[in-house]
Amino acid sequence: MSLDAHPELIGTVVVAGVLLLSAVRQFIAWWVHRSAAWPLIAVTIVGLVFVVSRVINLSTLSSEVSLYMIRVQFGIGFVLPGLGMAVIEALSARPTSRTSRVVVSIGAVLFVISVATPAIVTTPCTVRVDAFGHPFVGANVRWLSSVLVVLVVLAYVVMRRRFSAMPRELVRHRLGYSAVVILFALAGIHDALAGLGVFRSVFVLEYVFVVVGILGANFELRWTAVLHARLEEQLVQKRVKIEDREASLSRAHRRLERSNTRYRHLAESTREGVILCRGFRVLDINVAACKLLGTEGNPIRSAQLRSADLRTFVVESDRDRIDHMLSTDEGPFEVWFTRSDNSTIPVSVKSIPAPEGSTGTRVLLVRDISTERELQRRLATADRLAAVGTLAAGTAHEINNPLAFVLANADLLDESLDDFGLAPEVIAEQREMLADIKQGAHRIRDVVRDLMTLARDRGGEVTTIDLRETLRRCIAMAGPQTRHRARVFSQFDDPRPVRANEGRLFQVFLNLIVNAAQAIGEGAANKNSIRVNGFSKDEWTIIEITDTGSGMPPSVIEHIFEPFFTTKDVGKGTGLGLSISHGIVTDLGGRIEVSSTVGVGTTFRVILPATVDDAAITMPIVKVADSPRLRVLVVDDEQGYARTLAKMLDAHDVDVAFSGRDALQQLAAHRYDVALCDVMMPDVTGIQLYEQLRDARDPIADHFLFMTGGVSTPEAQQFLEKLGTERWVAKPIAMADLRRLVVDMAPERQISE
Repeated sequence: MSLDAHPELIGTVVVAGVLLLSAVRQFIAWWVHRSAAWPLIAVTIVGLVFVVSRVINLSTLSSEVSLYMIRVQFGIGFVLPGLGMAVIEALSARPTSRTSRVVVSIGAVLFVISVATPAIVTTPCTVRVDAFGHPFVGANVRWLSSVLVVLVVLAYVVMRRRFSAMPRELVRHRLGYSAVVILFALAGIHDALAGLGVFRSVFVLEYVFVVVGILGANFELRWTAVLHARLEEQLVQKRVKIEDREASLSRAHRRLERSNTRYRHLAESTREGVILCRGFRVLDINVAACKLLGTEGNPIRSAQLRSADLRTFVVESDRDRIDHMLSTDEGPFEVWFTRSDNSTIPVSVKSIPAPEGSTGTRVLLVRDISTERELQRRLATADRLAAVGTLAAGTAHEINNPLAFVLANADLLDESLDDFGLAPEVIAEQREMLADIKQGAHRIRDVVRDLMTLARDRGGEVTTIDLRETLRRCIAMAGPQTRHRARVFSQFDDPRPVRANEGRLFQVFLNLIVNAAQAIGEGAANKNSIRVNGFSKDEWTIIEITDTGSGMPPSVIEHIFEPFFTTKDVGKGTGLGLSISHGIVTDLGGRIEVSSTVGVGTTFRVILPATVDDAAITMPIVKVADSPRLRVLVVDDEQGYARTLAKMLDAHDVDVAFSGRDALQQLAAHRYDVALCDVMMPDVTGIQLYEQLRDARDPIADHFLFMTGGVSTPEAQQFLEKLGTERWVAKPIAMADLRRLVVDMAPERQISE
């Protein structure tokens, strides 16, 4: 075969050379730079195969060879749609999709079938003439060849969609790429239709392969430029990121330095000791720990602590616990530390792991607990004092009942002496003896009453109080403390009453008088004095307690109202008295002032807001002696005292009940004007009896007068406070007071009669 005989082969051979060079170039680019896309290489290789088969087909009139070459050309048509999809994805800078790989695989299978079998093209072969008049061998194309046209159209639709994902840098080239794809599709359709014999063919598909090769080279150049621009942009971004990271690291370093400074400042300023150690070796220690160990103010000793053995800080008996403390997060543990002056101090030690990156292994948080131990000791003392107060309340109740019996019988005996027909001198002598009995009983009653006032709850009822009576009782109760130390003088220039709880004020004044006595040594009572003065000024009531004791320096006065501060020897004071007194007076809206001179004495000045409610403390008006005869029920489990009360009320009709149950029966059977009832009884208490009658709306509930020898339970105290002071009376009761109170409790209609 000569090219002169087949001039149409010149272009085809040239195309073959161009495609071969393009394939070599693409392969080298892929091998060296991995920049060439495999679909473009595959299209170039397929085009080269197509062109070679075309040359062979056109250069021979052998039916067998031509038939085989025609099958190769038509088989390549099945591979092209998948390769076209992969090429568009490559032009869009996207990885090859699964769909494209499947279509390429199917096309490859069809290619093998079309080449190996007569499924696409069969004999008989015929000699045909192309548009230029040149003969070539053609064959009969079966119906499967028409599928190629449909596949090419569908492939173009899919390829067109692939263009939508093209990178923004290549969008402006989309029209050119699309035109090439359309040209490629049209060329494929042209060759397919020519193979079907629809029209005479001018073979152009091989030339389109060259265009695709040029397109691939163009794309590679442009995409390489894009990648280079992106690489430059990435490098710039990385450079910016590196600069930002360096700036961030610099900021982090500065923050770390500030953080270290701040936390170092916190560690140094905290009151809790901080010790960093590795094993038993101390690496660092803060100021609080140095102070706790007694080296504060001594830089050399403090510096020595930073390399000392931790075990030297701990007393010998506690050293066996160090290993356990350093190996566990439990705790805190209580141990004793040895200070630089060889004294010991109790501490609480909590061991925690050292922070990550620290040179140490454990951090010890050390806290001085000597104050806590002292507080626990003093609170235990306060608990014992509270127990003593509770015991005093119970004891007072047990004393008041028989004391009331003694006083009541003494009053009755005194009243009936004239009926015995004794000589006047004998009656006088007997009355003198009875007066001594009653005086002694009254002293016992006053002591018990003062104990009850002191033991009363601070949160009790607020009433209007005449301070003169309260101060007289405080002076009397403090007598055992003041008797051997000083003479006590009192002067009350009509101080105005105040609104307060009597028990709380009693506690304040008693504490101040006792403190004044304790500031004076024993054995010189005639040379020392304690003066209690009361007066009013403007809207204030002022009570001054002045002693001639040892006095206090200013450094002590600054702390006297602090809890647990005391100048007394260990075991002789809790340091709570003045603190509690200050709190009580402050709660009442007042204040405590103190002035003192060492060696001369001290004056405490209690300043309270005065009240204008003078009428609230006036004595009730005693009703006329010729009041009507009343029916009275006396309820008390002390049988002797109950009978004595009945004798004291002989001007009325009196029934006696010795228990709450007995009283319920009598109240159900009879109608009474007044009930005189004990608060605490063993079976049914006076409170329970009253509540049953009140719930039943019995009128007698409004005319109950309660008696108590001492409130020993909080419930009973709350009940009496809620009831009001006019509805109860403390034992023992004077006969005249008893008779007046019974008349006062009678119904108004009965009095008017």
